[in-house]
Amino acid sequence: MRAHHCSREARRRWSNAEDGALVTAWLNTSKDGVIANEQRASAFWKRVCNYYHGCTAVKDLPPREWNSCKQRWTKINKEVQKFCGCFDQARRQATSGQSDDDVYQMAYKFYNQDMKTNFILEHAWRALRNDQKWCSLYRDKGKTQTKRSQPAGSVDGGAMEEQVEERPIGVKAVKAAKFKATKTVKRTTEDRRLL
Repeated sequence: MRAHHCSREARRRWSNAEDGALVTAWLNTSKDGVIANEQRASAFWKRVCNYYHGCTAVKDLPPREWNSCKQRWTKINKEVQKFCGCFDQARRQATSGQSDDDVYQMAYKFYNQDMKTNFILEHAWRALRNDQKWCSLYRDKGKTQTKRSQPAGSVDGGAMEEQVEERPIGVKAVKAAKFKATKTVKRTTEDRRLL
């Protein structure tokens, strides 16, 4: 009986503060273009976990293991992506004069109808929805660009427009730019010789 009690403690619920710290940790760790592409999944999640434990919101809470952080992120990511689909659908159906909150309420109803449960990760959705790193992942995942997955903008051009955070340039893009610049310089030098 004692062992069963311990396993329950090991699987304690995630609070909103912990979710927020995890989302922040994932976003900040995944934006590191120098390291992000060149590490194993376990190394990445250990870095996320270290960042998570450095967040003031969770400093007084029991620590989480990296695999627990990974499992929770997988759930958050999946559910928030589903809600984003509902939000996009609600935004397309929104009429002029409806506020962002009206669109959210409509999206919440769509989610509830589709999933047969309430959407309980609004705090995570609000933290993720305008971040370019996350938006590009969820929008590009397994589908081609369509009107549905293009950056947000409303028909009336005003209230629903969102600001997307600029994503830092990655290592591969930096290397490609350097290579392209070197190639252009060589061509220019060769072209001058021909003239």
